[in-house]
Amino acid sequence: MSQSIGIDISTRTLWIAYASGIPPAKINLKDPDWQSQLLKIVPHGATVALEPTGWAYSAPIIRALQYIGATVFMVEHSTTGYVRKAQVSIAKTDQTDAHALRCIALEPHKYRGISKTDDRLTTRNVRLRLLTHAYMRSDKERTRSMNRMRQLAHSIHPRLGLSFPTYLKAIKEGFISPDELRTLATQIQQWKTTPRGQRAHIQIPERYQSGNVSRHFLKLVETLPEWANAEGIHDLIARECRNYRYFSKQRRVVRRDLHSLIANESDWAGLGRLWMTVPGANLGWIGAIISATHGHVKDLTPDRFRAALGVHPKISQSGESAEGIAGRPGFKRAKAAIHLWTVGLISAHKYKPNPIGACFAQHEARKHKGAFFAARAKLANILYGIAKNETAYQFTPGKES
Repeated sequence: MSQSIGIDISTRTLWIAYASGIPPAKINLKDPDWQSQLLKIVPHGATVALEPTGWAYSAPIIRALQYIGATVFMVEHSTTGYVRKAQVSIAKTDQTDAHALRCIALEPHKYRGISKTDDRLTTRNVRLRLLTHAYMRSDKERTRSMNRMRQLAHSIHPRLGLSFPTYLKAIKEGFISPDELRTLATQIQQWKTTPRGQRAHIQIPERYQSGNVSRHFLKLVETLPEWANAEGIHDLIARECRNYRYFSKQRRVVRRDLHSLIANESDWAGLGRLWMTVPGANLGWIGAIISATHGHVKDLTPDRFRAALGVHPKISQSGESAEGIAGRPGFKRAKAAIHLWTVGLISAHKYKPNPIGACFAQHEARKHKGAFFAARAKLANILYGIAKNETAYQFTPGKES
């Protein structure tokens, strides 16, 4: 029978529980021979349980263990906590966690929240998670730059802020101040009134050669009074535009890599295609949800799926009363994804009816305080049903209860 080992991993140290009643061994990762110390304690073919304390910290330990043929199980933090309180100690320390992990390693199939590590699967999950982080960061920074430009535009004149998409096109071409906008408007007017064969000497951006684009721009410039100016903020708008371009490009590149990763994994590709049929779907959000569930939605119960997305609150109970507390377990990016997706569907419901918006409206009409949470849970349930039944999104307005 293989020996059971529990390892608590931190940035600087490893605590290794290898026997009951004996304090865990401590290894300092600054020691040049930490690998040798580890492999002296953990015998060939051992069963090891550890927590996923950040891939950067866990990866070298897992590889060292797999080198000696150890079977490594990843344990959810909540499971470790449950076993520690029940079998080891109420006090949470690195040593007590190591002993709790050893208890789990003795009977790994007895507990929920345990998964056997697979180097290829773990690596692809980490890659997916990092690409999801990169996509959502670039998308967030892109939106921030656009919002700052919109605010600066409004400070020049409200109409520039209220007609920002039209103004943004001009900013991208280098026309920022009202005087620069008027100069461009004059060039466009000249280009429009000049016969086609004689326009070669008139230089205007290609986008403004379109009648629809130029018409909206000219109407905007007409509303600007003489006193409007960009003094003191011209360079700020130009800087935010550069940031906007940079993050837009980064977002496109990461989106391409994210799409390629999901499309080339057989058990993710179908899931991605099905979830993209849901209104308002965003590849970054789908990547975050797949990452949170490792793409194994069918292996999860509805409750565990919702928990992975942070939809279920933790519950504290005292006597006959129970109340939700702020903490919601789950992958941070997946929680952000399901939140933003719900917000978008609620906003779109007025123009494009959908079950999430309908659920929110129904609870709002009844004055329920948890209307948004109910709508968010509704979206999670729909995503789960789509994955479980392998059917695309379908919704008929008027039939939603």
